[in-house]
Amino acid sequence: MGNDLTQAQWDDFDAARGEIELKIKMDPAAKESDAVDAMVCVKISGQTVRQVIQQGFELKLARLDAEGVWLVDFIHKNAATPSGNSLPAGDPLERVYTQVALLDQVDKEIERTSQKLDLLLNRPHVPRKPRQPLP
Repeated sequence: MGNDLTQAQWDDFDAARGEIELKIKMDPAAKESDAVDAMVCVKISGQTVRQVIQQGFELKLARLDAEGVWLVDFIHKNAATPSGNSLPAGDPLERVYTQVALLDQVDKEIERTSQKLDLLLNRPHVPRKPRQPLP
């Protein structure tokens, strides 16, 4: 089977497997790395490469979307925080700029992953507008 896949397909498969592994690691029941590897194998056993890649892309999109929501929330909180307060990690506006840059990266990765998933599923891609973090 190794010769049937392109390097890009193998890269997508490895990334998908990594997303599945990350999802399992986030479960409180998964504590040992040996158990995680076994759980990943059980999770993907019997699936086609295409199904594993699809599952990985879908998990990645859900993770990135949650991360984006989290970042927007922090951006709004930091933007509402007056400068010169006693919060750690510097000026709130500096944190906002950093978080806006991170949100931009998350949105770009969502778009790339969405394009790959749509291509995999042979469906038309509808570009997603980036979030507007500040009012």
